[in-house]
Amino acid sequence: MDHSQAFISYIKKRLDYFHSNKKDFHIIIVGTNDPLAKGEIKITKTIDCLLGICKKYNLVYQYYQQENEFIEAFLSGKIDSSKAVVYNRTTMGPPNSKRSLIPAFCGLNDIKCLGNDAYRMGLLCNKFHYSSILRNIGISVPDFWCYCSQYGWITTPPPEGIKVIAKLINENNKVSLTNASVDVFSENFNFLVESLSHKYNQPVIVQKFIAGYEITIPVFMDLESEVIVPQILGIYTAQQHRAGDQIMCEADLSYLRNTDCREKYYDFSNINSQVCENIRKDATLIAKALGIKGFSRFDVRIDDSYQPFFIDLGSMPGILPTCSFDYIFAEYGFTYEDFLITTMSMD
Repeated sequence: MDHSQAFISYIKKRLDYFHSNKKDFHIIIVGTNDPLAKGEIKITKTIDCLLGICKKYNLVYQYYQQENEFIEAFLSGKIDSSKAVVYNRTTMGPPNSKRSLIPAFCGLNDIKCLGNDAYRMGLLCNKFHYSSILRNIGISVPDFWCYCSQYGWITTPPPEGIKVIAKLINENNKVSLTNASVDVFSENFNFLVESLSHKYNQPVIVQKFIAGYEITIPVFMDLESEVIVPQILGIYTAQQHRAGDQIMCEADLSYLRNTDCREKYYDFSNINSQVCENIRKDATLIAKALGIKGFSRFDVRIDDSYQPFFIDLGSMPGILPTCSFDYIFAEYGFTYEDFLITTMSMD
């Protein structure tokens, strides 16, 4: 079975399971706003989409805005752990573990929680840690260095004169990433890295900057623990296939959020099908090596010699309309509603 057939079969199974068993569903949605993430999509929009599915299909559901509310409800006997399935969309708490609290609590109390467990949530929130693992298993990643305000440079600093990009180690790229985040490494750029680390009280990863194509990869893990990568998606930048030296700053992310997905993404196999197959193999290895569950999104830059470099792994990718998953589902004849239902019915 090829990747397209595997994806279609997997989604149909999930949809059939949902529609056959929806009367038994008891969904608990836990989601919060993150005050650190300037310009980030309000999580309430995501919650509204999920609650809309619950209401449309008359599912039994509970919604808690705060982690503490959910925990207190369970401890006071308001949640039946034998029936409940937790849908975790939390982003509060310490940067290095803010997505891990709910999976950890659920694991401790034998509550089913969709997606990754506490360990993997924490791991996938640390770019330095997972980049080190990827490099060790033979995945191409850009050269990288780590700085923290407590110790300074964990490794030697980047050599002067190399073009680099600075990112907070525990945050998605909506936080702090601007055009100033990309430059030739120098004393001034070193000061920018130090300032970022102090301001946000977390380490900073500095990666060698890869000019070329911006790529995103929706990844699914099916019931038999097989990895499904339906398509390798290119992202249009300034209406061009090739991003070149540009990066996805807040203005670009705002554009992505508010533009029809068919105007944002394209099938990269139309540019280079062999590279797509190589990326698919690497993405499969990553998902298996890290033990990723449910659905995730991997980000890649491809240089002008068509060498791919994995730059980011997303443990809790966006699920709003116009996201890359919306595009993938539409490409295979499914709807955005089908996507949300699939995320609710994953084991």
